[in-house]
Amino acid sequence: MNDEDIRTLMDLGLTLLQAKAFLTVIELGEASNKAIAKTSKIARQNIYQIMLTLQEKGLVEKILEKPIKFRALPLKDAAEKLFRDKTDEYLRVKAETQELIKKPEENSETAEEVHEFVFIPEKEAHWRRVEQAIEASQRSIHTIMTYVGKPCFDDLPYPIQKATKRGVEVKVISNCPEKKVGSTSRKAAWTKEGCYEVRYVSKPLPVMFCVVDKKEVFLATDPKPDPNTISALWTNNVGLVIILEDFFDKTWRKASPPE
Repeated sequence: MNDEDIRTLMDLGLTLLQAKAFLTVIELGEASNKAIAKTSKIARQNIYQIMLTLQEKGLVEKILEKPIKFRALPLKDAAEKLFRDKTDEYLRVKAETQELIKKPEENSETAEEVHEFVFIPEKEAHWRRVEQAIEASQRSIHTIMTYVGKPCFDDLPYPIQKATKRGVEVKVISNCPEKKVGSTSRKAAWTKEGCYEVRYVSKPLPVMFCVVDKKEVFLATDPKPDPNTISALWTNNVGLVIILEDFFDKTWRKASPPE
Protein backbone atom coordinates (compact mmCIF):
# COMPACT_ATOMS: atom_id res chain seq x y z
CA MET A 1 0.00 0.00 0.00
CA ASN A 2 1.39 3.43 -0.90
CA ASP A 3 0.20 7.02 -0.62
CA GLU A 4 -0.24 7.42 -4.39
CA ASP A 5 -2.67 4.49 -4.64
CA ILE A 6 -4.66 5.79 -1.68
CA ARG A 7 -4.92 9.30 -3.18
CA THR A 8 -6.08 7.92 -6.54
CA LEU A 9 -8.79 5.79 -4.94
CA MET A 10 -9.96 8.83 -2.99
CA ASP A 11 -10.16 10.82 -6.24
CA LEU A 12 -12.28 7.97 -7.60
CA GLY A 13 -14.77 8.37 -4.76
CA LEU A 14 -13.53 6.37 -1.76
CA THR A 15 -12.86 7.85 1.63
CA LEU A 16 -9.41 7.63 3.18
CA LEU A 17 -10.39 4.70 5.42
CA GLN A 18 -12.22 2.89 2.59
CA ALA A 19 -9.15 3.20 0.35
CA LYS A 20 -6.84 1.92 3.10
CA ALA A 21 -9.14 -1.03 3.87
CA PHE A 22 -9.53 -1.94 0.19
CA LEU A 23 -5.79 -1.88 -0.50
CA THR A 24 -5.21 -3.91 2.67
CA VAL A 25 -7.51 -6.68 1.39
CA ILE A 26 -5.61 -6.69 -1.92
CA GLU A 27 -2.34 -6.97 0.00
CA LEU A 28 -3.60 -9.83 2.19
CA GLY A 29 -5.50 -11.68 -0.57
CA GLU A 30 -8.29 -12.81 1.75
CA ALA A 31 -8.78 -11.27 5.16
CA SER A 32 -11.12 -11.13 8.15
CA ASN A 33 -12.27 -7.88 9.76
CA LYS A 34 -9.72 -8.44 12.53
CA ALA A 35 -6.84 -8.88 10.09
CA ILE A 36 -7.90 -5.86 8.02
CA ALA A 37 -8.09 -3.67 11.13
CA LYS A 38 -4.70 -4.85 12.38
CA THR A 39 -2.85 -4.41 9.07
CA SER A 40 -4.48 -1.11 8.04
CA LYS A 41 -4.36 0.31 11.60
CA ILE A 42 -8.04 1.26 11.29
CA ALA A 43 -10.06 1.07 14.51
CA ARG A 44 -11.84 -2.28 14.75
CA GLN A 45 -15.21 -0.64 15.47
CA ASN A 46 -15.05 1.15 12.07
CA ILE A 47 -14.15 -1.85 9.94
CA TYR A 48 -17.61 -3.45 9.81
CA GLN A 49 -19.28 -0.40 8.22
CA ILE A 50 -16.31 0.22 5.91
CA MET A 51 -16.39 -3.35 4.54
CA LEU A 52 -20.18 -3.22 4.19
CA THR A 53 -19.83 -0.07 2.06
CA LEU A 54 -17.07 -1.59 -0.09
CA GLN A 55 -19.26 -4.66 -0.63
CA GLU A 56 -22.23 -2.49 -1.66
CA LYS A 57 -19.96 -0.72 -4.15
CA GLY A 58 -19.07 -4.12 -5.62
CA LEU A 59 -15.39 -3.76 -4.70
CA VAL A 60 -15.13 -6.72 -2.31
CA GLU A 61 -16.78 -10.12 -2.02
CA LYS A 62 -17.79 -11.72 1.26
CA ILE A 63 -16.55 -15.28 1.77
CA LEU A 64 -18.89 -17.23 4.06
CA GLU A 65 -16.41 -18.83 6.42
CA LYS A 66 -15.76 -18.65 10.15
CA PRO A 67 -14.61 -15.99 10.64
CA ILE A 68 -16.13 -14.20 7.63
CA LYS A 69 -13.46 -13.05 5.19
CA PHE A 70 -13.32 -10.63 2.30
CA ARG A 71 -11.64 -10.75 -1.11
CA ALA A 72 -11.08 -7.63 -3.20
CA LEU A 73 -11.57 -7.13 -6.91
CA PRO A 74 -8.30 -6.95 -8.81
CA LEU A 75 -7.04 -3.40 -8.62
CA LYS A 76 -7.52 -2.90 -12.37
CA ASP A 77 -11.19 -3.99 -12.31
CA ALA A 78 -11.98 -1.89 -9.23
CA ALA A 79 -10.48 1.28 -10.67
CA GLU A 80 -12.34 0.83 -13.97
CA LYS A 81 -15.63 0.32 -12.15
CA LEU A 82 -15.23 3.41 -10.00
CA PHE A 83 -14.21 5.44 -13.04
CA ARG A 84 -17.36 4.33 -14.96
CA ASP A 85 -19.52 5.46 -12.04
CA LYS A 86 -18.15 8.97 -12.25
CA THR A 87 -18.90 11.78 -14.74
CA ASP A 88 -17.28 15.13 -15.47
CA GLU A 89 -15.61 15.54 -12.08
CA TYR A 90 -13.34 12.57 -12.84
CA LEU A 91 -11.97 13.94 -16.10
CA ARG A 92 -9.29 15.71 -14.08
CA VAL A 93 -8.05 12.43 -12.56
CA LYS A 94 -8.11 10.38 -15.76
CA ALA A 95 -4.32 10.33 -16.09
CA GLU A 96 -3.87 9.04 -12.54
CA THR A 97 -6.57 6.43 -13.09
CA GLN A 98 -4.87 5.06 -16.19
CA GLU A 99 -1.67 4.56 -14.21
CA LEU A 100 -3.58 2.75 -11.49
CA ILE A 101 -5.43 0.33 -13.75
CA LYS A 102 -2.27 -0.66 -15.63
CA LYS A 103 -0.82 -2.34 -12.58
CA PRO A 104 -0.77 -6.14 -12.78
CA GLU A 105 -3.01 -8.27 -10.65
CA GLU A 106 -1.15 -9.09 -7.48
CA ASN A 107 -3.25 -12.00 -6.29
CA SER A 108 -2.70 -15.08 -8.45
CA GLU A 109 -4.87 -18.11 -7.84
CA THR A 110 -3.27 -21.12 -6.25
CA ALA A 111 -2.99 -24.31 -8.25
CA GLU A 112 -4.92 -26.25 -5.63
CA GLU A 113 -8.68 -26.02 -6.11
CA VAL A 114 -10.49 -24.62 -3.08
CA HIS A 115 -14.22 -25.07 -2.57
CA GLU A 116 -15.76 -21.77 -1.56
CA PHE A 117 -19.07 -20.05 -0.89
CA VAL A 118 -19.09 -16.39 -1.97
CA PHE A 119 -21.98 -13.93 -1.61
CA ILE A 120 -22.35 -11.74 -4.71
CA PRO A 121 -24.40 -8.53 -4.35
CA GLU A 122 -26.97 -7.47 -6.93
CA LYS A 123 -26.57 -5.42 -10.08
CA GLU A 124 -23.12 -5.01 -11.66
CA ALA A 125 -21.20 -7.33 -9.36
CA HIS A 126 -23.61 -10.21 -9.98
CA TRP A 127 -23.73 -9.86 -13.76
CA ARG A 128 -19.96 -9.31 -14.01
CA ARG A 129 -19.28 -12.59 -12.20
CA VAL A 130 -21.86 -14.51 -14.25
CA GLU A 131 -20.53 -13.03 -17.50
CA GLN A 132 -16.99 -14.15 -16.63
CA ALA A 133 -18.21 -17.70 -15.98
CA ILE A 134 -20.15 -17.77 -19.27
CA GLU A 135 -17.16 -16.53 -21.26
CA ALA A 136 -14.98 -19.25 -19.69
CA SER A 137 -17.57 -22.03 -20.17
CA GLN A 138 -16.58 -25.03 -22.26
CA ARG A 139 -19.42 -27.57 -22.09
CA SER A 140 -22.74 -26.50 -20.59
CA ILE A 141 -24.81 -23.70 -19.06
CA HIS A 142 -28.00 -24.90 -17.34
CA THR A 143 -30.32 -22.20 -15.99
CA ILE A 144 -33.65 -22.00 -14.18
CA MET A 145 -35.11 -18.50 -14.30
CA THR A 146 -38.40 -16.60 -14.17
CA TYR A 147 -39.99 -15.76 -17.53
CA VAL A 148 -39.39 -12.10 -18.41
CA GLY A 149 -40.40 -11.82 -22.06
CA LYS A 150 -40.69 -13.50 -25.44
CA PRO A 151 -37.62 -15.71 -25.99
CA CYS A 152 -35.50 -14.77 -28.97
CA PHE A 153 -31.94 -15.86 -29.64
CA ASP A 154 -30.99 -12.47 -31.05
CA ASP A 155 -32.05 -10.82 -27.78
CA LEU A 156 -29.83 -13.02 -25.62
CA PRO A 157 -26.83 -11.43 -23.88
CA TYR A 158 -23.83 -11.44 -26.21
CA PRO A 159 -21.75 -13.80 -23.99
CA ILE A 160 -24.55 -16.41 -24.24
CA GLN A 161 -24.67 -16.07 -28.03
CA LYS A 162 -20.90 -16.50 -28.22
CA ALA A 163 -21.06 -19.56 -25.97
CA THR A 164 -23.64 -21.31 -28.14
CA LYS A 165 -21.71 -20.56 -31.31
CA ARG A 166 -18.59 -22.19 -29.92
CA GLY A 167 -20.55 -25.32 -29.02
CA VAL A 168 -21.57 -24.82 -25.40
CA GLU A 169 -24.86 -26.50 -24.50
CA VAL A 170 -27.21 -23.81 -23.17
CA LYS A 171 -30.49 -24.99 -21.63
CA VAL A 172 -33.02 -22.73 -19.94
CA ILE A 173 -36.07 -23.73 -17.88
CA SER A 174 -38.69 -21.02 -17.31
CA ASN A 175 -42.31 -20.76 -16.24
CA CYS A 176 -44.76 -20.87 -19.14
CA PRO A 177 -45.75 -17.39 -20.42
CA GLU A 178 -49.43 -16.46 -20.42
CA LYS A 179 -49.53 -16.60 -24.22
CA LYS A 180 -47.82 -19.40 -26.06
CA VAL A 181 -44.76 -18.17 -27.89
CA GLY A 182 -42.37 -19.72 -30.33
CA SER A 183 -43.06 -21.63 -33.48
CA THR A 184 -41.61 -24.46 -35.51
CA SER A 185 -39.36 -22.01 -37.37
CA ARG A 186 -38.26 -20.30 -34.17
CA LYS A 187 -37.52 -23.64 -32.54
CA ALA A 188 -35.54 -24.67 -35.61
CA ALA A 189 -33.57 -21.42 -35.40
CA TRP A 190 -32.53 -22.27 -31.85
CA THR A 191 -31.48 -25.74 -32.94
CA LYS A 192 -29.53 -24.38 -35.90
CA GLU A 193 -27.52 -22.15 -33.59
CA GLY A 194 -26.37 -25.44 -32.11
CA CYS A 195 -26.85 -25.42 -28.42
CA TYR A 196 -29.62 -23.10 -27.19
CA GLU A 197 -32.92 -24.56 -26.02
CA VAL A 198 -35.75 -23.40 -23.75
CA ARG A 199 -38.37 -25.49 -21.99
CA TYR A 200 -41.30 -24.40 -19.84
CA VAL A 201 -42.95 -25.41 -16.60
CA SER A 202 -46.47 -24.32 -15.68
CA LYS A 203 -45.53 -22.11 -12.70
CA PRO A 204 -42.42 -20.24 -11.56
CA LEU A 205 -40.12 -22.55 -9.64
CA PRO A 206 -39.09 -21.60 -6.08
CA VAL A 207 -35.43 -21.56 -7.07
CA MET A 208 -33.35 -19.68 -9.62
CA PHE A 209 -29.82 -20.76 -10.46
CA CYS A 210 -27.23 -21.22 -13.19
CA VAL A 211 -24.87 -24.21 -13.31
CA VAL A 212 -21.79 -23.71 -15.51
CA ASP A 213 -19.83 -26.72 -16.83
CA LYS A 214 -21.16 -28.76 -13.88
CA LYS A 215 -18.38 -27.16 -11.84
CA GLU A 216 -19.80 -23.95 -10.39
CA VAL A 217 -23.24 -22.57 -9.60
CA PHE A 218 -24.87 -19.18 -9.04
CA LEU A 219 -27.86 -19.62 -6.70
CA ALA A 220 -30.20 -16.62 -6.36
CA THR A 221 -30.76 -15.75 -2.71
CA ASP A 222 -34.13 -14.14 -3.55
CA PRO A 223 -35.41 -15.16 -7.02
CA LYS A 224 -36.87 -12.21 -8.96
CA PRO A 225 -37.86 -11.67 -12.62
CA ASP A 226 -35.33 -8.85 -13.07
CA PRO A 227 -31.78 -10.32 -13.11
CA ASN A 228 -30.33 -6.90 -12.25
CA THR A 229 -31.96 -6.99 -8.80
CA ILE A 230 -30.72 -10.45 -7.85
CA SER A 231 -28.00 -11.22 -5.37
CA ALA A 232 -26.54 -14.70 -5.46
CA LEU A 233 -24.47 -17.29 -3.65
CA TRP A 234 -21.63 -18.58 -5.83
CA THR A 235 -19.96 -21.87 -5.05
CA ASN A 236 -17.83 -24.54 -6.64
CA ASN A 237 -18.72 -26.98 -3.88
CA VAL A 238 -19.04 -30.35 -5.62
CA GLY A 239 -21.93 -31.58 -3.47
CA LEU A 240 -24.16 -28.57 -4.04
CA VAL A 241 -23.33 -28.46 -7.76
CA ILE A 242 -24.33 -32.13 -8.14
CA ILE A 243 -27.60 -31.58 -6.23
CA LEU A 244 -28.65 -28.59 -8.36
CA GLU A 245 -27.57 -30.21 -11.63
CA ASP A 246 -29.63 -33.30 -10.72
CA PHE A 247 -32.64 -31.08 -9.91
CA PHE A 248 -32.21 -29.33 -13.26
CA ASP A 249 -32.06 -32.63 -15.20
CA LYS A 250 -35.21 -33.98 -13.55
CA THR A 251 -37.09 -30.74 -14.13
CA TRP A 252 -35.87 -30.56 -17.73
CA ARG A 253 -37.29 -33.99 -18.53
CA LYS A 254 -40.71 -32.94 -17.21
CA ALA A 255 -40.72 -29.47 -18.84
CA SER A 256 -42.37 -28.71 -22.20
CA PRO A 257 -40.57 -27.34 -25.29
CA PRO A 258 -42.00 -24.35 -27.22
CA GLU A 259 -44.90 -25.21 -29.45
